[in-house]
Amino acid sequence: IMVRTSLDDTYSTYNNLNFVLPDNFEKINAENNNQDIYQTERYYLNYENENSYDASISISTYENIYDGIMNDDMVVFGESFKNADYASILEREEIYNNQELFEEIFDEYGEKVNIFDSSDEIKFNYLAHLIYNTLMGDYNIKLIDGDLEGYMYLYNNKIYEVHILKGNQSFVISFNNNNTNYFNEVNVRDFLTKIIL
Repeated sequence: IMVRTSLDDTYSTYNNLNFVLPDNFEKINAENNNQDIYQTERYYLNYENENSYDASISISTYENIYDGIMNDDMVVFGESFKNADYASILEREEIYNNQELFEEIFDEYGEKVNIFDSSDEIKFNYLAHLIYNTLMGDYNIKLIDGDLEGYMYLYNNKIYEVHILKGNQSFVISFNNNNTNYFNEVNVRDFLTKIIL
């Protein structure tokens, strides 16, 4: 996806992420935002209350998975993976950021290992399956590359979720159809082309 390079007065900003809201969307501070550890900003179309609106866009940051692995901080479902030394495996595989990690996970997912594979190959295969199954589940996932990098998927035929990976910054943008089918892949991609990081 190719994005614009200059801002004008139609842009909104969230943590260095500059974007253009679709017409008639407005920022609403929902009642439960004070418990939101990710400091999510929410924008609604025809908002009446938290259960009654046509569509919404939620933008937040999320943990940079690559940095967690490199810092030997990987904990999944309360299980620590400090002894696996994934950081050195990623370095040997020449994986240096989230995007490269996700591209390799997509390539590796579904690959089988056997007793003749190296321990590093077996460990990385396990890591790829763990991350894929934990974060992405059973969705139709599409990689995004170009000026913006990341991935997107459709959840429950109702929510488009886009993960944007830019250096050490990681954002998640959710496009939710509530009372209407406002969002589709075309207008989600149009939204993405207007992002400036």
